[in-house]
Amino acid sequence: MSLSDGKLTVSAVDQRKWYEKIRVFSKSPKVKIYLPAGEYEALKLETDTGDVVFHGTYSFLKLDVETDTGDVELGGTFATSVRIKTDTGDVTATPLTAGNVGIRTNTGKVILDVARCADLSVETDTGKVKLTDVSCAALTVETDTGDVILKNVVGTGDAKIETDTGDVKLYRCDAASYKIKTDTGDVEGTILSEKVFFAKSRTGDVDVPKTRAGGDFDASSGTGDIEITIAE
Repeated sequence: MSLSDGKLTVSAVDQRKWYEKIRVFSKSPKVKIYLPAGEYEALKLETDTGDVVFHGTYSFLKLDVETDTGDVELGGTFATSVRIKTDTGDVTATPLTAGNVGIRTNTGKVILDVARCADLSVETDTGKVKLTDVSCAALTVETDTGDVILKNVVGTGDAKIETDTGDVKLYRCDAASYKIKTDTGDVEGTILSEKVFFAKSRTGDVDVPKTRAGGDFDASSGTGDIEITIAE
């Protein structure tokens, strides 16, 4: 641990021998950091196999978390900028208040519950994305094989959702406009306001409202069905 120019650096190197890392012999080392209440300029955390868990309420101008196989859990976090990257770990945040949020994971799932942010970008290769009670400006979600489930997600800007084999499900959501694309998955759900619909599927069924007001709702699927309704 070192302190220089107002920057606190905490590092831990695992110096155990190979046989000591086998769980039957010992537990993985843990590092706990206690921060006084207040606003911090930046916090950067990096770990290979350990989880990152926030207990309590914290405020940062910039939050940067990166892990290879560990999970990331945020609770009661306020930040102007949030960047989270993990290879195989899950990312969970409830609640979260932030400016721009960028989350990237390869095989882990992403779950946001009660989040308020400006631009929200979520990218995962095989993990599921589930957003609940989220308000934001622009929304971008990209996944290769995972489903995208949005519940009460309302955006003032554009929403772009793209998945190769996963389904896209919307439950009482809204945005200025939608652009949704999936190769083999279905697109279904309810939105809160009228849109101008452009929906097509090569082999699936298409059932969307015939409204001609509001922003664009552009949805396409290769083999999946598209079924959208407007909430009463």
